[in-house]
Amino acid sequence: MESAVRVFVTIMMMSLTLSCDGGAALQVPLPGGLPPIAAIADARAALAGPNHAMRLFSHAQLIGYGAPLVLAVMALAGTVFLAGAWHKREAQFQALSRQLAMMTFLAKLSREREAEFRALSLTDPLTCLANRRRFMAELSEEVTRARRASRPMSLLMCDIDHFKKINDTYGHAVGDEVLRQIARALAGVARSDLDIAARVGGEEFAILAVETDLEGARVLAERIRRTVAALSFRCGGEQFNVTVSIGVTSHTGANLDGESLLEAADSLLYRAKNSGRHRVEAASLRDIVTLSAAS
Repeated sequence: MESAVRVFVTIMMMSLTLSCDGGAALQVPLPGGLPPIAAIADARAALAGPNHAMRLFSHAQLIGYGAPLVLAVMALAGTVFLAGAWHKREAQFQALSRQLAMMTFLAKLSREREAEFRALSLTDPLTCLANRRRFMAELSEEVTRARRASRPMSLLMCDIDHFKKINDTYGHAVGDEVLRQIARALAGVARSDLDIAARVGGEEFAILAVETDLEGARVLAERIRRTVAALSFRCGGEQFNVTVSIGVTSHTGANLDGESLLEAADSLLYRAKNSGRHRVEAASLRDIVTLSAAS
């Protein structure tokens, strides 16, 4: 009889460990790790009396993935056990409990893989920064927040100088390492709790500086420029350095929009490129719009 209670309590414990979203804290009791005698005694006491069926279903709101199967197994096991017919069904329920344990494990694994795939779809695989898709989504959300609260927001567009020459001279493997190192430099300079760093193109990066005015963004850009210039790379006994050009823009106000920020930062980036590279060009969105209208 004790083994019968063990199997039944095991099924109960499996159901109780499933959260509403099939959470990551799932712990499935497996053979060899069944509940202790004290837990069995508590469960036996809880199931005593005429309301045992209601007790079986009282925690249904805690059950997520696989709820119908879990509840069906619990109800059937409870009915058979309380009817005193367990000795005729013990082997079947032992096998069923193992199958249920495997199903809950696979459900947990599936949810973990789903979360991994979702993260991969928003991450650049080479640099581990946010990719363009995630960056554009974050930009849209942050623009809405900044507009609502009338907070400043800045955007930095950063491009590696002469990157094609690096690839042609040293090979794509070295070029990839340059991208990775610069991505680490950007992530190290950006504020992890506020700023969003992303790789938005081949050798182009972006940083969304939340709650940052133009002067603060200019300081951030200069720090990035100096940090990258201090990096050293080696290939075949030859050492070389790389530089970046950065365009910076900022805006505060109800008429803030992401597309205008992107266009302004891009135009400033190209101005930095055309002015000799390895430099920062910064201007407010309002100034750029005014200059464009005047020309």
